Amino acid sequence: MIPKKILCVEDDTFFLSLITGLLESTPGITVVPAHNGAEGVQKARVEHPDLVLLDLMLPDIRGSEVILRIRELSGMEHTPIFILSNFGDHDEVELCLKNGAKAYLVKSNTLPSEVVEMIVKELGVERMPVVDPSIESQWPKQSDTSLAQERELLSGGNDQPTA
Repeated sequence: MIPKKILCVEDDTFFLSLITGLLESTPGITVVPAHNGAEGVQKARVEHPDLVLLDLMLPDIRGSEVILRIRELSGMEHTPIFILSNFGDHDEVELCLKNGAKAYLVKSNTLPSEVVEMIVKELGVERMPVVDPSIESQWPKQSDTSLAQERELLSGGNDQPTA
């Protein structure tokens, strides 16, 4: 079996390590980590992943913009992009889906085993790992940054909605 490559764009190093461990416990899956949007786009260009797992709240580029940049890359037009973020603003969700995201998962509402199950199904990988319940207890139950703070970050400190 040819290994499936997942590009995981996530600036939280603890969370990136957690999701990488879960995904790589599945035979046939390798993870390519990226810590910000620019690095994610560059690694997508070089690595040609089979799936992209993308956080929205990145230090340099909004996740919706990362989607557009990845979609512009040769061979990446139809690569599945799954958003995994605690930012669940309805307008941002719609924008990401419009820009080409296949799924939008809210971290605090989705168990790690559910994320892995969706990715395994999407990639057609045959076996599911058994997720250690102690790992699921480390999964964020709520955002470390409140929704209001994330909205403020996205709007650049302006209370007006971003276009």
